[in-house]
Amino acid sequence: MIKTLLAIRFRAFLSAIGGKNKQGQQKTVSKGKVILMGVLYLYLAVCIGALSAMNAYAVSAAVVGTEIEWLFFSLFTVLPFFIILLFSIFEMKTEIFECRDNDILIPLPIPARAIVLSRVLTVLIYNYIESAVIILPALVAYLVAGGSALYFFGGLLISLFVPLLATAISTAIGYAVAVLASHMKHKNLATLLISLLFLLGYFYFYSQMMSGEAYMTNALVSVLPILEQYKALRFLGKSAMWNPLATVGVILLSVGAFALAYYFISRNFLRLVTREKSVKHAYKEKKETQKSPFLSLCGKEFRRFASSAGYMLNASMGIIMTVVVTVLLFSKRDSLPTLMETLELQSGLYPVVLMLLVGIGSMTSISASSVSLEGKNLWLLRSLPIPSKTVLLAKAVPHFLLSAPVGVVCALAAAALVPDVSVLDCLFAVLLPLSASLALSLLGVAVNVWLPKFDWVNEMAVVKRATPVMIFTLAPMLLTFLLVAGTFFLTLVGLGFLGVIFAFALYSGVAVAACFLVVGPCAAKFDTFS
Repeated sequence: MIKTLLAIRFRAFLSAIGGKNKQGQQKTVSKGKVILMGVLYLYLAVCIGALSAMNAYAVSAAVVGTEIEWLFFSLFTVLPFFIILLFSIFEMKTEIFECRDNDILIPLPIPARAIVLSRVLTVLIYNYIESAVIILPALVAYLVAGGSALYFFGGLLISLFVPLLATAISTAIGYAVAVLASHMKHKNLATLLISLLFLLGYFYFYSQMMSGEAYMTNALVSVLPILEQYKALRFLGKSAMWNPLATVGVILLSVGAFALAYYFISRNFLRLVTREKSVKHAYKEKKETQKSPFLSLCGKEFRRFASSAGYMLNASMGIIMTVVVTVLLFSKRDSLPTLMETLELQSGLYPVVLMLLVGIGSMTSISASSVSLEGKNLWLLRSLPIPSKTVLLAKAVPHFLLSAPVGVVCALAAAALVPDVSVLDCLFAVLLPLSASLALSLLGVAVNVWLPKFDWVNEMAVVKRATPVMIFTLAPMLLTFLLVAGTFFLTLVGLGFLGVIFAFALYSGVAVAACFLVVGPCAAKFDTFS
């Protein structure tokens, strides 16, 4: 039974690639699409793995052969642990308690424990993949830096149990959030704030680790007194170094926590899923102001965005990262003149900084899943006497209005921090984020219309793993690298501003083309949806 339920979950993942035809039948996934998705996932894994390996090598070079060698294993098991924990809370909550097939599975003669286990294992498999992309390159870098082969295999052993512990904790938190959801009116806002605190704590810890004039050595010296206050970190690090008590303790803790979480959730699954929400909304008569169809649809899209904490956090990661990078830039503002002198830049550092901020903000994917999120309610939207182009343009509005102001404010803040910024720089600090946000918001809608997924049972499958979102996660990374690298090399010869002008022309052209695409072919295709 569990095998069948798992197969259903993974067929749903494959349906995100193939989609369905007009008759609702599953399309055959072509080899081209399989290869494309394989290349996209491989590209993402290589980018994350390379970043992990570079940082791991720097840490290893500083601690290998010293008394604090355990610190390496603590850092590179805790970091993926928190990443898994952060992004699995929403997934567990929606995967276990808010799946759209609960009404179908619960009446069937299927034990609740089988339903819960199949869903927990689905998320656990994804967590193992995420953990492997971070930990395996880090362990290889540890070996290259002269680390012990025995400790390498110890790290591999512990990496098998860290996702278990993270999944168990995220399951427990997801259960707690689901319980609180039945007693709170603003549950999504509270859940989002908690997750943002986790995320900000992670970035703060990571920035502390990467700071210091002597790069990693001084950084480790600065954070070591803090880390040594937490005995659990030393205990975790020692477990990879074959300390008998630590190794056995981490294994038993991980397995025990996972088994306990599964037992508790399976015992309370039916009671929680079938209970009525205790928060009741009393009807209050109020006057509604007259709005145009376009403004009404825009309001609907904003309400849909705010209705899911998982949607807000995952789709807005580019916006959050832009703010984080700007704050980090503010904290390092005193070292910027020295950096310019070291690099011998001829036209200032700001063109590179501006391109970097715009590139990070371009990883926002709000509009890339807006069409698919209609799901089985698509017929309601299609039944309205409103042109399809109006519907699609309204879906691009939340993306633009949320990302553009943040991009402009962060770009202007960076202009105030970086030396030698001209009035023309400030002008493009406004124009470039606006053009990029407009282009990507429209392009996200266009891609989602051509690659929709309406048969989802868990909205996280659309928000995190659907093909349009993958494209909007990976393509901006590549484009950002090319634009930043090109602008940097132009800056070395005093022509850095040409890179900014080229990027503005590129995004503006994409915005115009995407607008014609949305109101033309995409609107025609949207008319065929039923």
